[in-house]
Amino acid sequence: MKYRIQNTNYRDFEIYEQHKRAPRAYFIPYANEETLRGTPASRERYSSDLVQVLSGQWGFRYYSDSRDLPKEFDSSSVKFDEITVPSTWQRAAGGKYEPPVYLNVAFEFDNTPPELPEKVSCGVYRKRFKLSEVEGRNFIISFLGVIASLDLYCNGYHVGYSEGAHNTAEFDLSSIVRNGENEIVAVVHKWSSGTFLECQDMFRDNGIFRDVLLYILPKTYLNDFWLRPQKQADGSYKLNATVEVQGEQLSGWSVELSIEGLDVKTSGAAKERMNLSLDKLNVTQWNAEQPVLYTAWIKLVKSGQLSQVVRVPIGFKSIEINRNLFYFNDKLIKFKGVNHHDTNPKTGYCMTYEDYVRDLTLMKQFNVNTIRTSHYPPDPHLLMLANEMGFYVIDEADIEAHGCCRPPHNNYDLIAQDKTWIPRFLDRVKRMLFRDRNNVCITMWSLGNEAGGHHCPDACYAFLHAVNPEIPVHYEGVMRHENVRGYDVYSEMYTHLPLLEQYAAAGDDLPEKIRQAPFFLCEYVHAMGVGPGCFEEYWQLIYAHDHLTGGCVWEWADHAAYHESGPYKFTYGGDHGESRHDGNFCVDGLFYPDRRPHTGAYAMKNIYRPVRAKKSGNGILFTNTNRFANEACALRWEFLHNGIVIESGAYDLDIPALASFDMPLALPALGAGDYHLSLYYGEDIAFEQLTLQEEYIPEQLQSGNDLGEVLATLQPNFLRAWLDNDNWRNWPNAEYQPHNLIVKGDGVYADEDKQFSIDITTEQLCGGAVKITGKLTPGEDMLEDLQIPRFGVRFKLPGAWDQVKYYGLGEKENLCDFKEHAKIGIYQAKVGDMHEPYVKPQDNGNHGEVRWLEITDAQGRGLRIANAPGKLSFSAHRYSQESLMAAGHDEDLRDEGAVFLSVDGFMRGTGSSACGPDTLDEYKLDLTHGLEFSFEIVMM
Repeated sequence: MKYRIQNTNYRDFEIYEQHKRAPRAYFIPYANEETLRGTPASRERYSSDLVQVLSGQWGFRYYSDSRDLPKEFDSSSVKFDEITVPSTWQRAAGGKYEPPVYLNVAFEFDNTPPELPEKVSCGVYRKRFKLSEVEGRNFIISFLGVIASLDLYCNGYHVGYSEGAHNTAEFDLSSIVRNGENEIVAVVHKWSSGTFLECQDMFRDNGIFRDVLLYILPKTYLNDFWLRPQKQADGSYKLNATVEVQGEQLSGWSVELSIEGLDVKTSGAAKERMNLSLDKLNVTQWNAEQPVLYTAWIKLVKSGQLSQVVRVPIGFKSIEINRNLFYFNDKLIKFKGVNHHDTNPKTGYCMTYEDYVRDLTLMKQFNVNTIRTSHYPPDPHLLMLANEMGFYVIDEADIEAHGCCRPPHNNYDLIAQDKTWIPRFLDRVKRMLFRDRNNVCITMWSLGNEAGGHHCPDACYAFLHAVNPEIPVHYEGVMRHENVRGYDVYSEMYTHLPLLEQYAAAGDDLPEKIRQAPFFLCEYVHAMGVGPGCFEEYWQLIYAHDHLTGGCVWEWADHAAYHESGPYKFTYGGDHGESRHDGNFCVDGLFYPDRRPHTGAYAMKNIYRPVRAKKSGNGILFTNTNRFANEACALRWEFLHNGIVIESGAYDLDIPALASFDMPLALPALGAGDYHLSLYYGEDIAFEQLTLQEEYIPEQLQSGNDLGEVLATLQPNFLRAWLDNDNWRNWPNAEYQPHNLIVKGDGVYADEDKQFSIDITTEQLCGGAVKITGKLTPGEDMLEDLQIPRFGVRFKLPGAWDQVKYYGLGEKENLCDFKEHAKIGIYQAKVGDMHEPYVKPQDNGNHGEVRWLEITDAQGRGLRIANAPGKLSFSAHRYSQESLMAAGHDEDLRDEGAVFLSVDGFMRGTGSSACGPDTLDEYKLDLTHGLEFSFEIVMM
């Protein structure tokens, strides 16, 4: 079949759509009510008798330069490869077409918006399908996601053009399709003028990456609807329903609306745009803790015969912002959130229904209640699940122009302050609103991310407020503009805690727009690598101040490209030959690409816990942080003395929302040593540990064995393999390499800038133990802001000494500002199991607040370390610190046949400065007055 190719639309700024249907709600109609009732939500899209899913195997022809695409394209003479739709061509066929490219901020090219490079690749997709009984029917094709642009052809005709990757693009094929075989050809260009609004922090993939649906409808059909609940003064709800019916002849047709579970219904004669309403509805309101849904049924009927039926889960909620307070169903809300990209290590942007189920199920398990759809509208499946499972959703428009702030543009506001871009901004916001507006989970609309400016966002805000004033609008970018500052909420990213404390005070010295709007952290505690640190400190402030609404962690999961074979399982920017990339900045999630939890996920789980406890008189005061739901769970408690459980018990908690319960708990009298109380909520909700008393009591260490071979490997240690959050720190200008160390008989180390000196001394004690003391003395001209990540020593031990037992914080890795997921106890592990396999290796497996440590072989021969007045940190691995520093991927680390033990008197926190604030001063090492630690070591 021959086509005259339109090969300029993608670079024509005057064109961002051609012949595209107006936006409407996403829904799947059925002709048979019984079939629909028997179809689960997970299969609704795929089982309809009125929708043919065209996803599957398509023909594909790749052109590295779209100028090579023939103007007269004959699909019958072109040799097509086969590609799966949905997919992206970077992830298909093992990278045959183009390698993945990861960028955070920059555009992939330096042209001035909206100009594109001369060379732009493209992919031509071809799908053949059969139809019967075309006469008397309407055919609407729906592309749920195509990046970067779509020129659609059918049966020899150019149908239309679309931009807006994550918005639905629909076209009417009714006058083009025919009985028998039909052909669709889709030309997808790698870039378009719309690419300047799709500069998100992600792999920049291309293709048809969401399902393609063909609606096969009668001549008269349901086109759109908006079910709009409104709370009344008496507490009941009114449901206003706007329904659009399209067709040449509406006479005799009627629309019926009913709500299952409320036993109410109404109907009216079908019109192109009609209104129905149901009043005095006594409902249970929806919220993320108790996601009560009813089922609305919309039917198109003629002469008593059903033509179409739509099933719509519906919830009832109210949102009100009163000055700087955000009320959801009349309760002050706290958003315990995450930012969620659509990412799958094998398929890129393509996420199945089951993928979303996995992510949202994990979110529930890890106590998340809020999702920001960074940075575009998701597949409708995510919103359906959020309605059902209970999540507040900040639905974000597919708008980001972050690259404008980089050379050669150097103007963050370049696009957003240019009013000629307003139609494109509005198109993306409108299509988000109209597609998603029936979802009760939508709690805020977001005008996009990091697009700068306010002129274009102002127009979008005005539109949303005029059309849908019930839902607040968020856009972080306007906080930089004095005349706007914020829309319905004031939003920032990565606010430093001292500044957040100022906002918490909400005093008159703050600008009015900040004082009079709820504060929302749209991104915070950047979860890249080890961390995030100082997470709990945010929530101490958030709980203490009503106008701090919470925030969304950046981000849910690592992005990476998966490889079945090859040297690395997961790759990041720069691993694919990219000339421009942002390295491993894409592996910055709470979960690994395959959704194994990072340690940071466990920290979030406990910080977002629904119950919090504190010591209160002779008992424990428990507080339910839920806004709506009782917290009814089994409490298990353990009383520990020096890390050993000496008493335990259970109690059934049942605490109303926002209430506290003082539970008397008769604990034994405290003697000498350490006492802790561990509290476990439910089967696996969360835990926390209260410190009742800590007292250092030295022990007598005895040994007749010589430590000589161990002490011969002793080295001072003040560096660590960079954490992702260390990258911005002002460490000493020296690499830790043994041949560069000046270690004299007295153990003195001095770097070439004379910033500080280190003394490591050993003292033989009676009984066979050796006392090791480390002293760091600042130099006369030491930089005031000089930072080091650790101060301790390290040993190289026999490989057979792979059994570790310790009394301290465990069982997962932890640091001084990153320990809410850990608790004091006595733990045992093998050295090999103490490694945390970050995609980009970094110092890991650290354990703090350690009183004693044993590292031995299987027969118990080895070392005991104890008697540290200030407590210790340690890590043990089967690879050296130098190997860890040099590794680019986890696979680069090898078992070196020895155990490398680091014992630290001081260990810096992590913070989240990979893209956020540094750790707090209290978690840094203050060198101005020097540092000193000591511990004793003995052979066992």
